[in-house]
Amino acid sequence: MDEECVNLLKAVLTSFLRDPTRFIDDTSVEKLLTWLSTVCGSEEQVQKLDQDWILQFIYDSLNQEKPIVVAFAIRLIGILAAWPTYFQRVDDNCQSKLLNLLAGMPSQISWNTASVRNAYFKAACNLLSYRDSFDWIVAKDLVKTGLSAFDDDSIFVTKSAVNFVVQYLLQFGKYYFQDQNLKRNSMNWQCYTNIIDNISQSLTHSASLSSDIDSQLSYIATIVDYLALADKQCLQLFLNNFPSLGCCIHHILHTGGFMACNQVTSIFRNFCNKSVRSWHLNWNVFANTDQNKSNLNQEALPADFLAATWLSMPMALYRRGFITTGLQLCSFLSFNNNAAPRELVLCNPRLLSEIIYRPLYLSLYGLFDSNTQDVIGLQRSIDISVNVLKAPQLADQLLELQNKLDVMLTTASLGKSQTQTAIICQAIESAIFFFEKGYNDLISPTWINSVTILYILSSCPSMVTKSIISKFNGSLTINSKIARVALDFIYYAVKQSVTFRKSGLQECFILGEIVDPIYAVLAAINNTDLEEAILIKSLSQLSEILLELNNDEIMILLRGNRNSDSKAIFSNPQRLNLLQCLSCVLDDARWEVKDSAISVVKSLFMKAKGNTEFLDQISNSNIFDKIWKLSNDEEGFVKASALNCICQLCSSISVSNGLEYVFKEDKALDAIYQIVLHDTEAFARRSGIDLLILCLKRGFLLKDVSKYVHEKFEDIVRNLQHESSLTFTLQQSCYDLDWEVKIRSLSFWKVFIDHHWQEDFTDASMNDHAIVISVCKIILSLVISGCAVALRDTLEDCDTIICQESCNIILSLQAKLNKSLIQESKGAISEQLRKLDNQITMDMGINMSCYEFFDKIVTADYDNLIRDCEKARQSHFNVKRLMNDLLFVANQDTSLDCY
Repeated sequence: MDEECVNLLKAVLTSFLRDPTRFIDDTSVEKLLTWLSTVCGSEEQVQKLDQDWILQFIYDSLNQEKPIVVAFAIRLIGILAAWPTYFQRVDDNCQSKLLNLLAGMPSQISWNTASVRNAYFKAACNLLSYRDSFDWIVAKDLVKTGLSAFDDDSIFVTKSAVNFVVQYLLQFGKYYFQDQNLKRNSMNWQCYTNIIDNISQSLTHSASLSSDIDSQLSYIATIVDYLALADKQCLQLFLNNFPSLGCCIHHILHTGGFMACNQVTSIFRNFCNKSVRSWHLNWNVFANTDQNKSNLNQEALPADFLAATWLSMPMALYRRGFITTGLQLCSFLSFNNNAAPRELVLCNPRLLSEIIYRPLYLSLYGLFDSNTQDVIGLQRSIDISVNVLKAPQLADQLLELQNKLDVMLTTASLGKSQTQTAIICQAIESAIFFFEKGYNDLISPTWINSVTILYILSSCPSMVTKSIISKFNGSLTINSKIARVALDFIYYAVKQSVTFRKSGLQECFILGEIVDPIYAVLAAINNTDLEEAILIKSLSQLSEILLELNNDEIMILLRGNRNSDSKAIFSNPQRLNLLQCLSCVLDDARWEVKDSAISVVKSLFMKAKGNTEFLDQISNSNIFDKIWKLSNDEEGFVKASALNCICQLCSSISVSNGLEYVFKEDKALDAIYQIVLHDTEAFARRSGIDLLILCLKRGFLLKDVSKYVHEKFEDIVRNLQHESSLTFTLQQSCYDLDWEVKIRSLSFWKVFIDHHWQEDFTDASMNDHAIVISVCKIILSLVISGCAVALRDTLEDCDTIICQESCNIILSLQAKLNKSLIQESKGAISEQLRKLDNQITMDMGINMSCYEFFDKIVTADYDNLIRDCEKARQSHFNVKRLMNDLLFVANQDTSLDCY
């Protein structure tokens, strides 16, 4: 920020204060504030604004009743006074008393405007960063104003207020722990506990104020979210000093609205994911200590009490008919495997898994009845949990829990949003959450078989017999939502379940037979009745599943040995061959289906890396021919996917001459060149170049490129002319309209250059004549191939990232040529290159001479050019032009929108 910027800013603020209605463009004003916030991130820049006129502007603005001016001034003081030196200057200015004006804003008329309140909390948040300004906020009790704005009519004000309170709590914890380390005790602890008490009182209001409770819990959940994500110590500090939190949470779970109960899940989602054994956290704050309202069995041990409370929370929601919320909460109550705190060891994760499974089981059989009454009444679900935990063995606890859950769930009055589909989907998602937390052994064969059956019923019920369909809930058939989440579960089951990855599943007590989830997915894909969306999802998940299978399992799929022998389940059990299934879907007319099928083939190629047996199975099918055909598909996405798939196959073939099999068709490479040069889709052009780069790296293209330095000049020219189709294609693609195509083209030329020098080609031990000849051959090959022209032209490309990449390649070229060494032979090299230019430029269409390219390499300062490019990329809008435009608009007779 130079003097011109400061003077322009003064003029803009003066005009703004005089008549803010001239600044009708709020976007421009916000841009100016954003720029000020950015530039004032440096204390040196802030000092340039340490002038009397800007303090006078703030003072005059705060005393106005024009909300837009007041809001701007508040934001400005928050930006400037965030620095200790500037805050001290403002605090010492007794004449204007700016800080007093700022603190007294809630009593001004302009406070009725949401933009002023929003600016106030944003400014207050800025002032929390340093101790002096933080202490001032504590002294003025600004956080009280923040708490009162939690139920503001404006969502933007509420968000700013919540963020301010959150940052206040965070900073309080930070300074508190600093003081503890320094053995100081200057923090006013009462300020912190007053906030907690304020929140606690709001949450424990009577049920008649349930709407206020819902609102307050929503924001305390947001605060806990922020604390959990930001600072471990501050979260502990907050929770350990909130003894009534458990009572508040249980009060909400038993009497709060649906939205408030959802916010409870948010609280547990974050800190259960973060908590570890080493935390000094008082877990008893989550126990329901409201003894007057609790029917707690007094004979229960203290440890049982906390575990029973923990277990009772999702069941409290079940009892009220909030099944999906209870399922979600149950999954969030689990800790990462082996990380549960010792206070909760009695709450076995298997019990939580059973709480999740029962709603799915009852929905699967259609046993929910939303018209019946809640026979349990208001009895606390903690009583049930205590009785469950009293059972001596885990098996007995599970049986007791099943019986209680069945009664509770089948007699609960379900809410409008508690559909069978919603319950099943949430149950499966909660089970997936268990997978992600490392509880692989909790998901039993019963789980896997149940979800697999749900997938079949919801995607393609014609696959199973009528007798099977009659056993289950008929409303679940053809349901894409269930099918999608069931596919996600199957993927996780294959990926993580130890039970499934072994040779076989245990018998499923639902059907009495084993249901193979992979067979079910293959059978669905092979079925013509499958809905398009489910087919696409099934293919996508199958591509992920293949990556998790071992070689023996993949071979079973390729040979078609995987099948279901159960005629009692599947209406037409048969052996399914993965390659045959893929061959059918690759012929589908719908591009999304073909694209998803290609992803499966690509996964198969990835698993085939170094495995000749896999490659033999694939080569004996028609899969590869169909992939080549799809590389010419009308749809750009399909074309790009097919080329990426071919690229993956090339990577999987270990022997370089094996690529001859990939490009066995005549003019296969010519087809790729045409895609790179003329295809209308950038995705396809990028994929085409990626394939050519891989082929170059594997030695399939330009096979003799590394030998050029050992050949005669005329042989180099002749060999590169023979490869003109390839080199012309890559030279022209450097002028593509898509920057990613251009960057890939430069990557090709970088690989081309690297293939000339496996090591530094010019060496100090070489004599002068050898250096001259070697350098000239390199320069000649780069010019004849078109690489030199491509590098020269991309130095002036409109995209700075392309210029930078071109500079980097030439810098690496300088290093390889050993710039300092060839300086001594520069004259001889230049003379030899001029001779070569006379020979090649006369009968060839070369528009750049060898000498010109050599001179560009040796003389240009590419380090400076790279720095210039970086400055151009990082440059922001021209703030001087912005302020001049604001002044221009302010002086016009008519209203204009300058931006």
